[in-house]
Amino acid sequence: MSTGRSTRYASIDLLRFFAASSVLVFHSFPNGYLGGLTRFSFVSYFALRGNIGVDVFFLISGFVILQSARDKSALQFIYSRIIRIYPTLLLVASSIFIYFTITKYSVISVVDYLHAITLTFNMHPNNSFLPQLWTLVYEFKFYLAITLILFLRKSLIQNVISYLLLVFIYVITLVVMVLLGPSRQHIEYKLSRLEDFHLGHFGLLFAIGTLLGVLQKRIKPVEQLILAVTFVVIIVFLFLLKIYASSDWLILILSMAVLAFSKSIHLGNKISNYAFILGGASYPLYLIHYHLTLFMLHKLGHSIFSQEYSFLICYLLTVSLSVYVWRYFERPVQSSLRVRHRNR
Repeated sequence: MSTGRSTRYASIDLLRFFAASSVLVFHSFPNGYLGGLTRFSFVSYFALRGNIGVDVFFLISGFVILQSARDKSALQFIYSRIIRIYPTLLLVASSIFIYFTITKYSVISVVDYLHAITLTFNMHPNNSFLPQLWTLVYEFKFYLAITLILFLRKSLIQNVISYLLLVFIYVITLVVMVLLGPSRQHIEYKLSRLEDFHLGHFGLLFAIGTLLGVLQKRIKPVEQLILAVTFVVIIVFLFLLKIYASSDWLILILSMAVLAFSKSIHLGNKISNYAFILGGASYPLYLIHYHLTLFMLHKLGHSIFSQEYSFLICYLLTVSLSVYVWRYFERPVQSSLRVRHRNR
């Protein structure tokens, strides 16, 4: 979680790092091309299905959002999200833009850069500058929904019935949009169009994560029962959409279990310290990995290393750089901005 080390859980930090790593593997092998990659067999699955890490990210975001919104006004909440997202985003986007401009490695205009940092790249034809940023667009849509709740009623985030009403309205709009059209064979197209202005099925993952978070609070048994039933209904609806393969469902269910039992999972101080570092570095890793890993793999592809070891070297270097960025840039900058805002 984002409010301090004492409120973080090692299991969630490791889950967050797993999600970022699976996306890294997926992007390291475009179009699922594995070449001669055989030794690290577990990599083969994530090279083909590693985008499931994005769905795990959305589950985690929904789960931790209650902690992030606790005791905050709407403006305080949105400010906390901005300082969580933007310092590292500006650093990574600016560094890549400067490097591309100086080396002419790729043609990136100032307009491309501005669309990337304002998360409006879908409105621009060249949206490949930082393609992984599309997930942040969904994050901010979710943040805006929570901000609206806080604005309307500060305690609404803790009001189970009101939250369920929001989820119900959301699911109904999703069902209506999915059912529009002549047949189910157009469902993927309809979902993609819906997600241009809606959270699409990702909103259901946010809702599941949030429900798991609410269930950990001290609430009445009747409210627990209502939440549990809602949780099951959303899971069944996701299953009926036939978006995920069986192996993806296994990862999602295990991720939900980690979130549900995060308070009960104790990994020891040493492992927790490493988990804290890896969890913190997950966001820089998610932003940095795309161009850096492909660039290093291209360079090492002509070296004496085999493809397996080239990938392993790239992965370790990318993770190391991400830890460095988190420890010496993201964390101190965020702390400084929080202190300044508190002292205003």
